[in-house]
Amino acid sequence: MAGTLIRLCLRRSMLFEQPGGHDKDYSEHWCRVVRCIPNGFCVEFLFVDRRERGGFQHFLVANDVRPQDESTQVKRAIFGGAGTD
Repeated sequence: MAGTLIRLCLRRSMLFEQPGGHDKDYSEHWCRVVRCIPNGFCVEFLFVDRRERGGFQHFLVANDVRPQDESTQVKRAIFGGAGTD
């Protein structure tokens, strides 16, 4: 349901196959459901402060996520101030 808060943990699936994972291998954040779609739902990440947002950005880069392939709107949401700071 829209407005529901979720504590979401993101982790690369290949890390589950490797023993000895580290804390930096995952990123955990609060999210808010913004809309439902036929196969799931869409969330907005909620960052407590700029440090938490920076940690999420670092996680994306470390896991070879390429925001440059995303739309300007998505890049702005990840790097520019959507969610809570």
